[in-house]
Parts: sequence; C-alpha cells; structure tokens
Amino acid sequence: MKKIVVWAAVAVLLAMGCSGCRNSGSGTTVPSKEKTVSVPSGMPQESFPVMASADMSSADVSAADTDSPTVSEPSAADQSLQEISEEDEVQYPVGVAPYSNGKLRFTTSVLLLSVVFPEEFCVLNTDYYPSYGIYLQNVDETATLLLESVVDKTLTYRQMADYLQHQYPTARVSTTDTKDVVCRMTMTDPDGHALYVQQKIRVRSGGYNAAVLCCRAEDRTQYERLFNEITFH
Repeated sequence: MKKIVVWAAVAVLLAMGCSGCRNSGSGTTVPSKEKTVSVPSGMPQESFPVMASADMSSADVSAADTDSPTVSEPSAADQSLQEISEEDEVQYPVGVAPYSNGKLRFTTSVLLLSVVFPEEFCVLNTDYYPSYGIYLQNVDETATLLLESVVDKTLTYRQMADYLQHQYPTARVSTTDTKDVVCRMTMTDPDGHALYVQQKIRVRSGGYNAAVLCCRAEDRTQYERLFNEITFH
C-alpha cells in the first residue's frame, strides 16, 4: 500500500495547497489572486504544455461579385474570417479536447485513463506535475482538478474504499454502480481556511485512475454538482 499512501499524501498536499484557490476578504475589497500549489521537490517536470486545441484549415473564401454594390456592412468573407480568428483563440492543454455539451475529455495511455469533465477546468495549472496525468484549474483560480493514473499493486474497489475510510475517518466514502470509489471531505489549510476535497477513483489492473477536485468550502454545493458530472470512460 506504499504508493497509495504516497498518493493520499499528494492529494492532501493538493488540498492544503489549494488555499490559493480561495479569495478571502469582506465588503467590496477585491483580494489579489494567489497561486494554488508549489511544486513538491523531486516531482517530475514533464507535464503537458499548453497548445492550440485543433488545427484549423483555412476556409476557401470566394471573391465578391464585382457587379455588387459597395456596402458599409462587413462582407460574408470578413465575417467568416472573424469567426475563424475567434476559434483559433481557444486553447487547451495537450491531451484535453472538446467532448460535448459543455464537457472536455482528457486521455492518456497509462492505465487507459479517459475522463470527461466540465469545461470550467480548461486551464493548465503548472504548480504541480503528476507523473501520468494533468493538473487543471478554472479561469478564476478558485478550484483545481487533478486527473491522473497511479501505477500500483492491483486492489479491489472495496479494498480501496476501506483504505480511504481508514485513512480519512471523517470522510464520506461510498461506491457507485460502476464500482468507482468516491471520497468527500472537508479539511483545513495551514492558514486555517476550510477546503472541500472530492476524489473519484476507478481501480485498474496494475493501479488506479483518480480525479481530485479541490475548492473552497463555501463553494461546496456548486462543485459537488460539477464533480458529479466527472466520469471515467
């Protein structure tokens, strides 16, 4: 169970470091944003860089009819080029691609990890580099999502559930109809701010896939709903 302990420690580190996801303060004062997590020493640095999502092929634009009267409104060609330009601005980290209905999908060949998740988590977070996976955040930097494969001894999903319940006695641990293990808990960062951490695990032969969502405790309801939309494929 050594690597599970290591992974659990990393999950706690992410949760505690997620204090950077919070915006403290009161009234109308807008606090400055903080980064989420510092890269733990010795962690690999070969995570996925940001790149454009899909290569766009140039659209064929027909020439305007020379007999057409000159008008002040943009031509159809100008509108088409503007739309292409806007689409070119959409960027996703490597391994992340649009899925459907406001969802993105991340895949990697290690333990056949394939996860569909809400498009809110569309930004690469470079504060932590999983060995086999990706660390994402939302645009506002108020929540993070870790998706990774962990190579370990093969366990049953019940053994994983028992381990998590033992490791986190105050957590709510359950299993789904698809034999995923779900662990939800509230914890406090070093500065005393409450955080809400949700983990979803699917046991594989040779290890397991994990999705870990961390947010501020006050955003619990919103991110429980989004967490329920995360599915392994």
